[in-house]
Amino acid sequence: MFIASPPPIWQWVGIGAGFLALGVAILTLPTVLQMLYGKPNITLEIDIEEREGGRILRCCIFNLPVTNKWLNKLGVERKTAQSIVASFRIEEKGTKREIPTGDVPYIIQYDGTKNAQRVNLSSSIFPAKFAIAKAIYQDGKVEVWDNPQEIPPGAYIACVGVTWKQTVIKEEKHFVVSGKHPYIYLG
Repeated sequence: MFIASPPPIWQWVGIGAGFLALGVAILTLPTVLQMLYGKPNITLEIDIEEREGGRILRCCIFNLPVTNKWLNKLGVERKTAQSIVASFRIEEKGTKREIPTGDVPYIIQYDGTKNAQRVNLSSSIFPAKFAIAKAIYQDGKVEVWDNPQEIPPGAYIACVGVTWKQTVIKEEKHFVVSGKHPYIYLG
């Protein structure tokens, strides 16, 4: 048995419906791409910042913007990561002995907003950051940032966790505390 072709009018209706579906697909493409590629993309980087009178071991939190030129032309933008909370611990390499670190750290945003334990991080090439430890040249010692707990010379691991929604992003970095200037090194 063969199925007969539809009458010519229905063939034109089918072609018109196909073009209509194609138009709807083109109109909804930016929305679909925003849903797929516009989600916050949180990355962490632990580094040392040189300051007058000392060094700071810090963690930078990035929510980098969309860089793909086609996605940018279609208007896809990275969303703001809501309610970011950070935590860290310092443990001695080898023994895993933990150095007391105190409370949840205060995050400083690139716009200068300070002393917030929970922040909203918009898309930017500039990071939000918080300090983990400080080396004070005048005193010749290294301390946990907001805690007068001194960190004795040795090899350590800074373990950082950043939480937003139900996602936890972790980063670890080895560092060395020395009795000689500049007292704290990555490595």
